[in-house]
Amino acid sequence: MTDRRSVAAALILAVSLGSAVLSPGQTSQSDAERFDRIARTVFKPIYPALARQIKEDYGTTKGICVDAGAGPGYLSIELAKITDLVIWAVDIDPAAVRIAERNVREAGLVGRVKPLQGDVQKLPFETASVDLVVSRGSIFFWKDKVQGLRELWRILKPGGAALIGGGAGRLVPQDVRLAIQAKMDELKLGPPPELQMNPDQAGALLRSAGIREFEITFDTTCLCGVWLEFRKPAAGR
Repeated sequence: MTDRRSVAAALILAVSLGSAVLSPGQTSQSDAERFDRIARTVFKPIYPALARQIKEDYGTTKGICVDAGAGPGYLSIELAKITDLVIWAVDIDPAAVRIAERNVREAGLVGRVKPLQGDVQKLPFETASVDLVVSRGSIFFWKDKVQGLRELWRILKPGGAALIGGGAGRLVPQDVRLAIQAKMDELKLGPPPELQMNPDQAGALLRSAGIREFEITFDTTCLCGVWLEFRKPAAGR
């Protein structure tokens, strides 16, 4: 039987961030549908803005992308709209994967966005096979965060980039951020304090995973707004 506390905590954070997550527990179909409703309403402005930020910052528009903890798949969908990437939308929760498949069909992106059930701690991708890794709202739930980061590093090609964390990203206008936060306050949504992560904790995780060069940013206007960024050195460096 799934632990009730883990499911409740997963529901709180996934609703607050608008994404299903890679976590030890799995949600019911009704819970996954609830995540999806919040993601496509309250958090709708976040996904296209974050996709634009990723394209601007890394310039990766072709090749393979892995969206780890993709939930209903909205970040994957928005990235596919503005790039030529083939995106694997990976989530441990089969209910979330089913919803992502539906959303991808509705967006007309079958074959470009590929929902897949999988665990960040043991990803089904070859070493050095992925050009870009993204993950929003999922790392807070990884059972073994260090192993998850090692896996993302393993699958990344030399020269590839990763953006992992939570929050809205920098391109969401301040008035929209405030409106989202007001809605979260109204609905009493938000992650439990024990699941949040500060920049010092994020840096310690990266170093433990053997990742020495990285950047950490923190969005103080959004809950769980810590972002971990790193690139695997290009061949010959």
